[in-house]
Amino acid sequence: MCVFKTAAPTAHRARNPNATPRNPVDQYLWDDAAGSWAVSDTVRNVFIMGSGNQSFETSTLFHNEFMTVNSTKQATIGPELGIGWSLRNFTDEPIMLLKACIGDRALGWDLLPPGSPEFDYVDPKNASHITTYAGYHESPNNWPKGTTPKPIGWMAGEQYDGDTNRSHKILENLSNYYPGATEYEVAGFFWWQVRFDASHPCAPKTPPRKNKPKPEPYTP
Repeated sequence: MCVFKTAAPTAHRARNPNATPRNPVDQYLWDDAAGSWAVSDTVRNVFIMGSGNQSFETSTLFHNEFMTVNSTKQATIGPELGIGWSLRNFTDEPIMLLKACIGDRALGWDLLPPGSPEFDYVDPKNASHITTYAGYHESPNNWPKGTTPKPIGWMAGEQYDGDTNRSHKILENLSNYYPGATEYEVAGFFWWQVRFDASHPCAPKTPPRKNKPKPEPYTP
């Protein structure tokens, strides 16, 4: 998951608990009885961020606490809050959401998974223009077909490798991130990707949606 939004709309209520929240969809994040952000008793929120193959020790651990809004560590919040609270409402089982990511990364380059082969792209406007795109651990991102690629200081899948390795480090020391836990099962993956790849010439072009319904106005 790579996308965040500012915590400011709901933080308005944290500063003034008697105020009406500016964003009604976030009301589940607030505990009226406690007068503070709601804290899950079973869902753990762990977020590690590093660039490429940056070592675990020099990466940034943004979150390692039970699920809540924690603006003292980060001024923005991501989709893991909605996911985490939905899972909490579904089951009482202990859950850890492990988020390993960084922004400004592309699925077809930085996050290319192992085994991905290189491929050729033919310019639809000029069939003589053919570009070869890198396979896993190749560099650079692309080069004219038939020429010799000149590697740069980054390779395809480098962010995939780093995120995976950092996740393994956390799972190898599980009790440091979910107190008392001794074993785990990977129950699923969530992937949140916005538009980084959308402008790529290889990306499928989808016409903009027309007559998009407007949300119902909120009445407190």
